[in-house]
Amino acid sequence: MKNFEGTKQHSPKEIIVFLLYLGSLIILFLGIYFCAFSVLNNIQLKVLSTSIPGMVFGLLIAYLGTRYYFMVSNFKKGFYESNSKFSWSNFKKTRRNFKKTRRGR
Repeated sequence: MKNFEGTKQHSPKEIIVFLLYLGSLIILFLGIYFCAFSVLNNIQLKVLSTSIPGMVFGLLIAYLGTRYYFMVSNFKKGFYESNSKFSWSNFKKTRRNFKKTRRGR
């Protein structure tokens, strides 16, 4: 899309995907920062009366940021399709029917 001055305007879909990427990268870098900070300052966190290094939590946060980045990449593929639209039915839980089977019959 271009406006009347000839400059490119970003569509709302591009802005949404950009914000999702930005959020996942912020989570990733905060995890890396907390990991480095806890190593340099010897941070120990108490969890259920056990002392755990802060680096473990930093790695966990960095892992989640990486995972969210790839999830946004997969989301982006379907989101840019022309026939994609918002629907509340996408958020409904689907029921799985599990039949009880008896052994030996």
